[in-house]
Amino acid sequence: MRLFGIIAFLAVAACAQQMVSLQTSGDTAIITLRVKETTFTTFSSAPYSAKRVTVATEIRADGTRVPQNRTALFYRDSAGRNRTEQQAVLRESPVIATIMDPILGCEYVLDPGNKIAHRLVGVQIGTMPVPQADSGRPEPEDLAPAAAAPSSIAVHTEDLGTRTMQGLAVHGTKTTTTWPPGTRQGNDRTVVSEYESWIAPSLGRLVVSSRTVEPGTPESTYELENVVVGEPDAHLFSPPPDYRIVDEKSDFKISVPRSPTSTVTKLAAHGPTAATIPNAPFSGTRVATGTQILADGTRVGRPEQTTFSAWRDSQGRVRTEWPPRGIVPGGVEIKDPTTGFTWNLDYVNHIAYRTRLAPDAAGVPAAAVSKPGDAAAETVTVTQLGTDIVSGVPATGARTTTAPLTGTAKPKVVEIWTARTEGVMLLEKETSAGDETTVTLKNFSTREPDPSLFRVPATYQVFDEAGNQIQTKQQ
Repeated sequence: MRLFGIIAFLAVAACAQQMVSLQTSGDTAIITLRVKETTFTTFSSAPYSAKRVTVATEIRADGTRVPQNRTALFYRDSAGRNRTEQQAVLRESPVIATIMDPILGCEYVLDPGNKIAHRLVGVQIGTMPVPQADSGRPEPEDLAPAAAAPSSIAVHTEDLGTRTMQGLAVHGTKTTTTWPPGTRQGNDRTVVSEYESWIAPSLGRLVVSSRTVEPGTPESTYELENVVVGEPDAHLFSPPPDYRIVDEKSDFKISVPRSPTSTVTKLAAHGPTAATIPNAPFSGTRVATGTQILADGTRVGRPEQTTFSAWRDSQGRVRTEWPPRGIVPGGVEIKDPTTGFTWNLDYVNHIAYRTRLAPDAAGVPAAAVSKPGDAAAETVTVTQLGTDIVSGVPATGARTTTAPLTGTAKPKVVEIWTARTEGVMLLEKETSAGDETTVTLKNFSTREPDPSLFRVPATYQVFDEAGNQIQTKQQ
């Protein structure tokens, strides 16, 4: 729906740069940004500063709520200049500062690691005064459904009146969209989405609070805190005097010190990789699809997603590649039992991080387990399904059912088919808390992979677990 995009634009300043990757090097994050064409309108004569808090809450089928917070600091002066300080990706990840300047017609991205102000020129930035008689009500075109939306989709907007938030007079509206079967990601019954917002007319229709409920996605809330109406410190809207200004027209990098507790790592978190079994070469791409079953029984399909690609040669060497997720970088891992090391490759900075090869994890339990008397106890039952041909090779199947001994939660059922010789999962079906997921190993082959896949490129620097650069004969 166009409505969400418009309100989001009102809430967050547009930028002439887009983050495309994030890598780490010691205590510094290297962020790659891409210059893009941007048109941005800001309000003059409406200065303020505030803390923005966005909470995305995953609501599971059993009612469990899993929130994730993200914060940002925002400043605007009477000339319409904007400054935003926000985390690059996740909580505790690096904070980057950007300045939108309608007076000079440019955006600055501050690089504290190198004391550089990257100036993006050619940004179309306009200013307008705050309307004197603006009631805060969204314009009619803001509330209409997208022109291409089927006529069967119903959109209803409710006026919530006025109230005071953060010392500001705000006006609220609530838009409810009803999606008939077959009009949203293959839904098999009617689903409803809601968007509620509270806007301060005195600050240029600033969104002070909002709530978005979309079927199949986390519930999102947005709040302004510590709102101060008045002129912020002028130095916030100019690069520090000791920074060098560099004009940018294409991709550029900045280096930002990160917190020691940063969640950003050299390699994105992932599950166990294939075991280092000799004389059992294979290759394939793991792909997941599924259906989310909402609390009322509505089924919403999830698009196909590639989890990783993997290769193993006759020596037992294993290479696994994870694709990037948005701006979160992917990764490459090589496990080499012939040398006893694992390499994690940073293909942006051409660095290989070497660690000792850990033993492969043990397999699934082979018998039922029960712990009566424990309120959190579960019964795990494993049923052997015999042998079948999957992806052209013999495979053995097993079904594991995990059921709680107390409560009303439904049991979790996982069915796995594993290639007998190669020992890799070819097919997995899981039903848990109302979700159904199917994972397959596509393009499965037992041919010998190219040996070059299991070597660290000669142009890479190699570092050990302590961060010391080393020389290796593994090249």
